[in-house]
Amino acid sequence: MFGRRQQFVYGFVAWTLASVLGLAVLDALSLVSVYVLALVGFLLLAELVTPSNRLARWQGRLRWLAVFGLVAFLAIAAERVASMLPPGVF
Repeated sequence: MFGRRQQFVYGFVAWTLASVLGLAVLDALSLVSVYVLALVGFLLLAELVTPSNRLARWQGRLRWLAVFGLVAFLAIAAERVASMLPPGVF
């Protein structure tokens, strides 16, 4: 019915909207929380739609987006850890 690319896009949008709704219901809505859950959904869906024998061109580009997403996640995590340390340590 849908191609793999459309399945990925629809799944990612549904995952992100469900994450935002769930965070809003739990009163834990923040930009960082939405970003982390969207990144988890992106990585999960990228693995689910990728066939084991070969990659389409658009799926190869997903790897670059995943790398950039993980680098941004590490930057956010490092900033959070640095804010928890006492002054002068980092």
